[in-house]
This record gives sequence, structure tokens and C-alpha cells, in this order.
Amino acid sequence: LFLIPLLLVVRKWTSSIRAVVLFLIVYILYIIIIGGDVLKVHRFFVPILPLMIPVTLFGLVIFLKKRYLIWLGAFFLLGWQLYFPRQHVISFHHSEKMLVKNMDEMIVNLLAVDHSDFSLAVSTVGIAGYRLIGHRVIDLLGLTDSTIARHPEEPIDKLSTTWKETKYNSKYVLSLQPDYILFSTALKPSAPAERALFLYPQFLNSYRTIGFVYGGAINDIYKRFHPVTGELKRTIDPEFVQSYNSGLNQMSAGRLQASSASFQKAWSLCPEPKYPYVLYHLARLEMMKKNYRDYYQMLNELVKRDSLIYYAYKDLLLLEANLYNNPDKAAEYRERLLALVPWYVPGLDSFIIESRKRINK
Repeated sequence: LFLIPLLLVVRKWTSSIRAVVLFLIVYILYIIIIGGDVLKVHRFFVPILPLMIPVTLFGLVIFLKKRYLIWLGAFFLLGWQLYFPRQHVISFHHSEKMLVKNMDEMIVNLLAVDHSDFSLAVSTVGIAGYRLIGHRVIDLLGLTDSTIARHPEEPIDKLSTTWKETKYNSKYVLSLQPDYILFSTALKPSAPAERALFLYPQFLNSYRTIGFVYGGAINDIYKRFHPVTGELKRTIDPEFVQSYNSGLNQMSAGRLQASSASFQKAWSLCPEPKYPYVLYHLARLEMMKKNYRDYYQMLNELVKRDSLIYYAYKDLLLLEANLYNNPDKAAEYRERLLALVPWYVPGLDSFIIESRKRINK
């Protein structure tokens, strides 16, 4: 809005005000060129508001001249700025608070179960840098990491996302062997920096998720179970992670057939050893279609392929305890969960007890 009075009365302004306006224009163009902020409430504009507001008001005073018109213009401008962006700002402020809260919860849970000097790679650093003082925190986006910022990998055209932060250096990140990697959307790779990791077999083979229950949901973080070894080189087709991501989005939207097709494509594109989470999601799709026999068989195939997928053991435990009434198998899967995510088991035990009560009724 400050451009309106600028264009109307620019010739009447003094050279000092014109200099301020020129600075504002250059700053705004700079923000547009670099792509703005990772959050969508335009925080980069906040520092120049003390300059924009008086420039706009001076322009209105010169243009409108009459006192009552000046007051009307000021009230209109104030009303416009308060009313129209209000819902947008409230919505993203809520999202920002939830992001900070979820990250804080994740770090609290992580510190409670891992007392080592662990390292964490994260795509939205935020509160992590403050909560993990003394730990190495790696910024996947390069906003606070000079190596990634100055020496990013060549962009991959097929990694299309809505994120504006396109700098990443997955080879550098994996060479640091972070103990944990936290994505912005938990299990799902959304940012280019997250998806690029899926192009390296070392990530697919070395990292598995562990989960914590808070906020009424399971929240996952990737944990390194095996050392990162061998030459770090992109060998996975980018279509693999694109299809995998599409499958997750389609499953969340209830588009089961489309999701199945995406996961099948991802499965076909992934070299051996196959990425186990693709098979897990295909199994979950069978469960959602009420094909419980196929669901059960696919879970059993999964745990034969990979012994670190706690999701599979959780589902098998529930099936053996509640559906097939096989206490020996249930105890076996419970032991695996105690080895992988011991903090998760008490809540699962309570859920099984409540489920049995409902079944017996």
C-alpha cells in the first residue's frame, strides 16, 4: 500500500524521504529475489515497518491535503492492514507455535531416552539449537550452516516441492553421520534437503525411525542404527522419493488406489535391499481396504526383510494379541519393541488391555 502514495506524490517529496523510499524498494526487491522466509508471515518485512508506515502517512497527507480526508485515509489504511491479513497471520502464528511445541516435545523425549552427546540434523532448526546446547545440531537447509550455504549440491530437477529453501548438501550431512535426523513432517520427506537424502543408499540402509507419543499422535524421528560407510554417491532414481512422497500424501487423503500405485512404483524403482517403509505402507493400505490376511502376510514378510521397523512389530503385536489370540507370538513382538522403543510399550500394553475388554463385552 505504501507504493500508492509514493507513485502519486513522489515529485513533491524531499530528497531525504526519496532516499528512504529507495531503500524500502531495494529491500523489498531483495526479499522477493531471495525467496523470503521459511515461514509465511513475512517476518523479513517487520524491520522496515517503522519506515514504511510514516512514508505511507506522509504520502497520504500530501495527496489528500484536507484534514478529514487524511483521517479517513488513515483509518482506511489501518483497517485494511488489521482486517485483511488477520486470519492469515493468526493461522500461521498458530502453526508456528505448534511447530515449536512439537519440536520441543520431540527434543524433551529424545533427551529423556538418550543421555549421550548425540548429534541431530534437522530441517527447521528453530528451538533445537537452544534446547540442545552442547550437542551438534546440523541445519539441513543451510540457513545456519556455512558449508551447506556456500557449497550446496547441484539441484535435482525431479525433486519438485513447494519449499523455497532449495540448498542442501546431503553428502556432507551423511559424512557427519548424525545420530538423529528430524524432518519437518516426521516420517515424510517434504523439503528438497530431506528428499535428497533418499537418493543415497547409505541413508536408506542406515537410518530407521523411532517414535514418541505426544499431542495425540505418534511422532517419528530417524535414528542411525548402522554406520554410514562406502562412497557417498547418488545412485537412487529421484522418481523413487517423489513416488514415495506422493504415496504418503495420497494415503492421508484417502486415495487408496492412487497411493498403492505410487508405492508400487517406488518399490520397483528402489534397488535391493528394498526400502522397508514402502512395504509397510503397502501393508497398511491392505489394512485400510480390510484385506487383513494380506496385511498380516506383508507384515511378516517385512520383519523377515528388516528387523528395525518398530511400526511392523507394533501392528503384529496388536494382531496376535487381539485378532489371532496368539500370546507366544505377541510376547515375541513385544520383546522386539522393548529393544527398539521401550518407552512406547507401556502405552501399547494399556491399549491391548482396553481392546480386550471391549472385545469381551
